[in-house]
Amino acid sequence: MIVDAHQHYWQLSRFDYAWIAPDNAVLHRDYAPADLWPAMRAAGVQAGIVVQAHNSVDEARWMLELTDHNPHLAGVVGWVDLAAPDAPATLSDLARHPRFKGVRIPPAQDLRAIRRGLDALADLGLSCDLLMGPDHIETAVALAQSHPRNVFVLDHFAGFRLAPGAHEAWRRQAQPLADCPNVVLKVSGYLTAARPRPLQVETLRAWVEAAVDAFGAGRLMYGSDWPVCLQAGRYADGVDLLRAATAHLGPAAQASIWAGTATRVYRLESSVVSRQ
Repeated sequence: MIVDAHQHYWQLSRFDYAWIAPDNAVLHRDYAPADLWPAMRAAGVQAGIVVQAHNSVDEARWMLELTDHNPHLAGVVGWVDLAAPDAPATLSDLARHPRFKGVRIPPAQDLRAIRRGLDALADLGLSCDLLMGPDHIETAVALAQSHPRNVFVLDHFAGFRLAPGAHEAWRRQAQPLADCPNVVLKVSGYLTAARPRPLQVETLRAWVEAAVDAFGAGRLMYGSDWPVCLQAGRYADGVDLLRAATAHLGPAAQASIWAGTATRVYRLESSVVSRQ
């Protein structure tokens, strides 16, 4: 069983994806679920989580529409301005859709300003992905410690570059986050985060082992970061590399990384996951 906990789709004419440069031949085009589903099936991936690529509630609603027409899309992590006065009402409205699972935000925010929004997330059982980098660790720790009812998901190895031999330094830096029991980590974005490219299985294995040591396999989840990952390799490359990098782990640890953690954190419907 495999759940890809980090996918993106976009339509350039629908939203302003300012972060996608027009001269980026790989990313500057539309991507739809039909573009990925054949590769998912070929790789043995049964379900996916769609994550925001544009800071708007409208995009969150559009992604929910995608799940209505694509049953393998098990959940949506959208965007809501948690500091807005109407954030609790907006979250409550989005949560009426059973596949709205959480939001993604940068951690560098005024914690007091987003307190009501975070409380509403916790009340609704929604998670909070963090799009962060190494400079955000202290802020993310403060966020997790001050809101113990919330579950925070660190995307893409918490934004670090995956260089050979750098995993131990990463583990030490990430340990304060791992010490927060309400924080989980996405083993995602590794194809593009590799320095140098292409990523070698030995490097990824060392980083996965460091993540298991810090967080435990029960707080790790796989994510492809498709189509961003296409800048560094095929969808199948990411799956194959992680299979090789986790092959030495026990069955329970592998089950957590590939599906169990995502199923628990995003509260995926068993009917959606099992029927694919």
